[in-house]
Amino acid sequence: MCDTGIGVPPDRQERIFRAFEQEDTSTTRKYGRYRPGLTIAARLVALMGGTITVESEPGRGSTFAFIAFFGRQPHPPEPVSALPPVLLHDLPVLIVDDNATNRHILEEWLRGWQMQPESAADGLAALDALWDAVTRGRPFPLVLLDARMPDTDGLALAAKIRRRAELSATRIILLTSGDRPGDLARARGLRIDAHLLKPVQQEELLETIFRAMSRAAANGQWPVVSSQ
Repeated sequence: MCDTGIGVPPDRQERIFRAFEQEDTSTTRKYGRYRPGLTIAARLVALMGGTITVESEPGRGSTFAFIAFFGRQPHPPEPVSALPPVLLHDLPVLIVDDNATNRHILEEWLRGWQMQPESAADGLAALDALWDAVTRGRPFPLVLLDARMPDTDGLALAAKIRRRAELSATRIILLTSGDRPGDLARARGLRIDAHLLKPVQQEELLETIFRAMSRAAANGQWPVVSSQ
């Protein structure tokens, strides 16, 4: 942390970390803005086995730094294999989002999970992509759908998808920045499989995809593979 304040002379630099010496009238008057935060910070750093230091020059400001030591987690996170055994390798996924950055991030995540993402920037392009996949005999089993888009909102697009029998098995995960009145009821009526609040976390998205596709597999709409 750096500031451009009055600075602290060398003979007082150690004192600003000590609560009982900060009560000195002259120190409090000149450097009171540092307390009690530095005292608390010094104690927290000490509990972590580290040290806190200050480099300062009167009239030019101060730079505070600390060193702390952190151990590894005693238990590693659960492996992905602990999730429902669903075939996600080469899973075609359509991403529908008007924001290019969002599309790029989601594409990178899905490719990293060995899925096959495609993107559409608006509702019309999404419907074209969905229908083209049907005509090729490989419909999209999953759509990641932005709830708020300029031309068509996500639920309106979901309604169009649900009206087509050829897309009846398509799973829809809605990505939303906040529910509007009536959205949850509309989502239930449209058989939205899940909805996630933006900004979406990577692990949360993967778990949600697993769950959605597991239900599809249980209903005979997508093949199940062994987790071995």
